[in-house]
Amino acid sequence: MKVRNNFNRLIDLYFDFMSKYRWSIFFVMLIGIFALSSGVRFLRINGDMNVYFEKSNPQMKGLNLIHEEYEKTDNLILVIAPKDHNVFTKKTLSFVKAITDSAWFAPFVSRVDGLTNYQNVKSSEDGIVIQDLVSSPMELSANDLMEIRKLALGDSILLKRLVSPQGHVAGIVLTVDFPKKDFVGEGPKLISHINNLLKKHQDPDIEVYLTGTVMVDNAFAESGAQDMSTLIPIMIFLIVLFVYLFNRSWISTLSCLFIVLFSAIVSMGIIGFMDVQVTSSLTSGPIMIMTIVIADGIHFFTSVVLAMRSGLQKEAAIKESIRLNFIPLFLTTISTVLGYLTMNLSDSPPFRDLGNLVAIGAFVGYILSFVWLPCLLLILPWGKNMAKAKVRVFDLSFIGVFVTKKWKFILVGTLASTLLIAPFISKNKLNDMFLDFFSDSLKIKKDTQFTVDNLTGIYSIEYSLGAGGSNQVTNLKYLQKLEEFEKWFKKQDKVIQVSSFTETIKKLNMVMHNDSIQYYCLPKDEAMASQYLLLYEMSLPNGQNLTNQINLDKSATRFRVTFKNMYTEDLRKIELAGNEWLKKNAPSFMYFDGTSTSVMFRYLSERNIRFMIEGFLLGIITIVLCIIFATKSLKTGLITILPNVLPSVIAFGFWGVFVGKVGLAVAFVTSFTLGIVVDNSIHFLTKYNMLKREMNLSPEEATIKTFEIAGSSMFVSTIILVIGFLVLMFSPFQLNSNMGILSAITLALSLVYDFLLTPSLVLLLEKISAKRKKQNITNPETNLYAHN
Repeated sequence: MKVRNNFNRLIDLYFDFMSKYRWSIFFVMLIGIFALSSGVRFLRINGDMNVYFEKSNPQMKGLNLIHEEYEKTDNLILVIAPKDHNVFTKKTLSFVKAITDSAWFAPFVSRVDGLTNYQNVKSSEDGIVIQDLVSSPMELSANDLMEIRKLALGDSILLKRLVSPQGHVAGIVLTVDFPKKDFVGEGPKLISHINNLLKKHQDPDIEVYLTGTVMVDNAFAESGAQDMSTLIPIMIFLIVLFVYLFNRSWISTLSCLFIVLFSAIVSMGIIGFMDVQVTSSLTSGPIMIMTIVIADGIHFFTSVVLAMRSGLQKEAAIKESIRLNFIPLFLTTISTVLGYLTMNLSDSPPFRDLGNLVAIGAFVGYILSFVWLPCLLLILPWGKNMAKAKVRVFDLSFIGVFVTKKWKFILVGTLASTLLIAPFISKNKLNDMFLDFFSDSLKIKKDTQFTVDNLTGIYSIEYSLGAGGSNQVTNLKYLQKLEEFEKWFKKQDKVIQVSSFTETIKKLNMVMHNDSIQYYCLPKDEAMASQYLLLYEMSLPNGQNLTNQINLDKSATRFRVTFKNMYTEDLRKIELAGNEWLKKNAPSFMYFDGTSTSVMFRYLSERNIRFMIEGFLLGIITIVLCIIFATKSLKTGLITILPNVLPSVIAFGFWGVFVGKVGLAVAFVTSFTLGIVVDNSIHFLTKYNMLKREMNLSPEEATIKTFEIAGSSMFVSTIILVIGFLVLMFSPFQLNSNMGILSAITLALSLVYDFLLTPSLVLLLEKISAKRKKQNITNPETNLYAHN
């Protein structure tokens, strides 16, 4: 009681100070809000896929090494699809040549590879001649076209890269070297140039699809910008709608709107000062902040209205709302903040930034709710008719009645449903194909899917295979081992193409033997292989080189495997098998861990699953501490772990049944929702203990009364949280969309568990406690010390 009186005195002092200096506090905080919000001017959009990986990431180091040793893999791919399904016509080849020749002048382009400028090798009296496969398309005869088709479809270097096996589509690959100083402008500048080029050469009988890393990076940036421009207005509309429908007051509606907007803008400003870059994942942050903060606003305003209905004046009602909500909302804010801060355990910088952003926003929202908002309400001329306002306060005492009668049935039913649904978690398969990061509505996904179905894949594994020293890439034993590795990979499932330096050497050997197919093999003599390579390099036209295959000192070659669409878990298995093959069958100097953006996402997802477990355990500890603090009961803290953990378990069970794929973003849901899920438990238990103590109620009466007093705000705030996270469902960035859907499912389930399981467990604990007290009274031996 003494602690309670001390707390009430502190609230009195706090409110008196706030009431006296309301104008000063209001304007000082307003200045602070605008000062911190000014940091948004430093925010920069970053659409680079590689931003999801730490520079210290081992697979990232491997990929950077490949980019340093060889030609960069950043590219823009144009897939040319004539409506007559034949690229070997004068018209289509002229179109391909025009685009290929013009693309050399596009900004940031360092190399253009197409069907027409492919360096075809022919033998001559003096050695070999290298020239464009197609130089003057309109002058070609029918026999010429047939010969070009035969050459192209018989060339393993061209096939499934620059031309399809059926000859119905062709590819043009632009290798790009961005300075990466302006993530917003570089990609769009190139894409705009290419689109203008396509308009200039537009042909109604030819369709062009754009894909490649440049388009994927641009889609990351575009989806983030689309989220900011569409989802935030939707969220603002929903906030205005729900708060007004609930409170029927424009004062409370606009006040809540200010709080959520200021919370989002201030937090974005703070991370702007921290030099955080805006990624597609970060764009979901403002939505989450507004969702969390508005839920707090509902609790605050509901208490104000109920206090005024009971007869209190405006100032007394505001003070009563502060008294009732200060501790519960402080604890729920702490649990939410800690839940999001556990995202710092992730290996992915954008998700760490997201966790920090929402944690900052939740804390800012709490400060604004208990400092700036009360001052605003004290200043505004409202309150005369608030007591008579038609505020929607749902009487949920009937749930309390049901629980007090059926709590045993609820406990058994919970156990049975958990045992039934939880095993389906195993149905979830780890998958982070970055094509699935985008919704079907985005053009990049449609164009990329067309490319995968008709020409080549976008998932790959790359190696830089050492030859044992400088100028050793023509060593016959090395080439033989490369060929063995190539043959092994071609036997693996879903392999589209294997690009190896041996293909070039074998083709040169065939050309030097009058194009006899029986010589399409490695030369028998190492000196001959070296001579072929030297002759080939000397014959290449200006601007052409082999840096996309061989490093500068000829001590290693690039080895690349392209796959059809596949689960990243399956890609990981093949990568591990490839690594194991090199360890067992190749000399140690050839070993290189396979890498690519696809592989890196798989490793990142795996590490994030480990993070999820660590964050989940940390979240459980947070829940226990918060509830122990709120209820001053260790037993209560421990038994309520179950209703706060089970929503995530059951949600992932449902996800396994209906979706079956989990990836990068979904791994975070358990951790940060755990911090939100505990909110209702804290509100229920603090109100339950307060009512039981102050009104001297039985456990059953206190349960029913708690639902009558706090059930409405718990219900409405959770519904707003669910709808707020469901807004993310409309994001074109599937990571955000899936994260929003699974979070909404988890939060909806948490309401069910907090309404049914939490009070049932409390009643069970009360029954056990009462039984022990009764035994102590009836058994003198157990009460021995009471007589001393």
